[in-house]
Amino acid sequence: MGAFRGLLFALIGGIAGAILSIGSFGSAPVLAMGLYLGSALAGISAGIAALLLLLNSNALSSAFYIVGTGLPALLIIDRALISQPGATPNTLEWCPSGRILGWLTAYAISILGCVAIYFAFSGDTMVTVSHNYLRDFFAQILDPLNANFRSDAERTLVKKLLAVATIQMAPLFTGFLLSVYLLMLVVNATMTQGILNRARLSRRPSPSYVTMDLPRWLSGALAAAAVAAVLPGTIGVLGKNAVMVVSIPFLLLGLTVIHTLSRRTPNPGMVLVAIYFALFLLVALVNFSLPVLALLTLLGIAEQWTSLRQRFIAPGTNQEDE
Repeated sequence: MGAFRGLLFALIGGIAGAILSIGSFGSAPVLAMGLYLGSALAGISAGIAALLLLLNSNALSSAFYIVGTGLPALLIIDRALISQPGATPNTLEWCPSGRILGWLTAYAISILGCVAIYFAFSGDTMVTVSHNYLRDFFAQILDPLNANFRSDAERTLVKKLLAVATIQMAPLFTGFLLSVYLLMLVVNATMTQGILNRARLSRRPSPSYVTMDLPRWLSGALAAAAVAAVLPGTIGVLGKNAVMVVSIPFLLLGLTVIHTLSRRTPNPGMVLVAIYFALFLLVALVNFSLPVLALLTLLGIAEQWTSLRQRFIAPGTNQEDE
């Protein structure tokens, strides 16, 4: 591809990244540029998006884009395009998806650490800021609904319930946001790689996510966070938030166990649809979100140390889908 055409693609990717930054898919254009055209043009796209946000919004929006979108996207691209000669001639072994997920988790934890350091010197606390944000957020939701309450007692009851929810959520709110953020990065990367691979535009083959393995250090990080979580004060709050973030890779690993088991059934697709529908019902309707997520995470932890999938994995499954 010519240099001019590559720069044109980078410009389009930067514009798309700036537009999509208001939602959850801001990293997708940069990822597409990198996985198709390489890290250099992806970096140009990210820089263009940050510049457009600086010119059309403010410096804070541009900084949030750089830290929250541009840098993690470039990290994914850099790791994803690492390869080495394979065991057989004329083949390549690419950086495994589990190792890339480990890097992303480390990045999310570093953001948590930076947030903690900021509040340590700001004279405020992470819990207080989260509490104030949630209180104002619930107030904005409640105000338009005031006319729908049948009595003052009903309005007072709802306010008390929201106040209790605010108190309970505030200590874990930062970890919750970072966990969702990490999941969205994974979704963006997986979706972009899949689309490019189907179009035969990706520089690397799509990983077989069902055979994903996590770096061992993640188990140590989860254990350290769990120990910190039981301590009092700020360390305990940071530990609880870190547990939520570091649990995400194990949650995804738990899902790979379910996918592996489904492959041993006569109709894997229908089995997965049934399982995910049941999980949706439990989480959305029965309000069993925490037990379901905890069970999947524990399943992932068990897989990390006991290799459950080796008993069920289909023969001939490779690391990469060619």
